[in-house]
Amino acid sequence: MANRYIPFGYRISDAKINAAENEAEIVRNIFGLYIQGLSLEKIAERLNIAGISYAGDGRKWDKNMIKRILDNPKYIGDRNYPAIILADTARMVSKIKSEKAKDQICKRQNVSNVYRKKARCSLCGGGMIKYSGGAGRKKYLYWRCNNKNCEGHSHSVNEKSLIKALTAVINKISEEPKIVEDETYRNCEKDDNIAYAENALNAFMEGFGAEDSEMIENVLNLASAKFNSCKYGDNTKITQNIKSRIAMYPKNDIADINIVNDIVKAIKISPCKTITIELINGKEITSENI
Repeated sequence: MANRYIPFGYRISDAKINAAENEAEIVRNIFGLYIQGLSLEKIAERLNIAGISYAGDGRKWDKNMIKRILDNPKYIGDRNYPAIILADTARMVSKIKSEKAKDQICKRQNVSNVYRKKARCSLCGGGMIKYSGGAGRKKYLYWRCNNKNCEGHSHSVNEKSLIKALTAVINKISEEPKIVEDETYRNCEKDDNIAYAENALNAFMEGFGAEDSEMIENVLNLASAKFNSCKYGDNTKITQNIKSRIAMYPKNDIADINIVNDIVKAIKISPCKTITIELINGKEITSENI
């Protein structure tokens, strides 16, 4: 595989570093597209569609190549390299990157707060706690079950991995809204509690002198027993609301806090490094291993 010994946009001629005008124009386009709001991935995608080669070896562009170009001070004339872009353009790119970095930190903090409210241990159903490990730049945040008697208490999951998994599930729902549909409807099966309530009600109806208040109490007991035995309900309207809410949601690097709050009931974290998202209609969607 060929390697570049000087940055993309330059060439060596007459023992000097000069701008390679064809490539220099592409560099200027990269800066311009970023300022217009395109992501690193989208810029790389455009270059690949255009068939532009990075090193003459057919290598595909990726976001890291774009990032290196945007970060390289040589393009404004550093270290005797001829300037390809204006210093003001580089400053504008730097400002946008800084704002995006702050926005990403804010988004991660918001999603972290969502986990604090909605996270549950998949083993015992108990709450999760967040704690930190390491120090300095190697300080990381983790989550584990708060129940010391649960196996999940001895297993930790990195918060960044959790945010990535949640984002992947929300993006998947956005791409395939049909997966939120819950085909299981409320269907009661007779159990001991229902049988007991029915027998009690029948006994009162067959007896004499039953008080109205006692009759009403037994009817309510039977209704309650039947309701509690039904695990699912017809959540067609709720499901449609979820679909409507997610319909215009674009794919994101970090899940939108408002979307998560609106459609997610609980986030169940498993020691085997998966999360299961329980939506407000009862539908559960499990992530791949994180």
